[in-house]
Amino acid sequence: MKKNDLSEAASNMLIFSSVSLAVVPFLLGDRLIPIVTGFMRDGGLMITHLSDYVQWLFS
Repeated sequence: MKKNDLSEAASNMLIFSSVSLAVVPFLLGDRLIPIVTGFMRDGGLMITHLSDYVQWLFS
């Protein structure tokens, strides 16, 4: 019985996240592009720092 509850909760969460992702561009409008580019820049910086740390760790 618990597997069904967990599966139903996961399904509901997936539906909610899909709907949220579809609605976000309409809510943010013109601010969406600067927010996405900021996230991409920060993500790239984080990956760079992580790769530097891994290189330092194994050298």
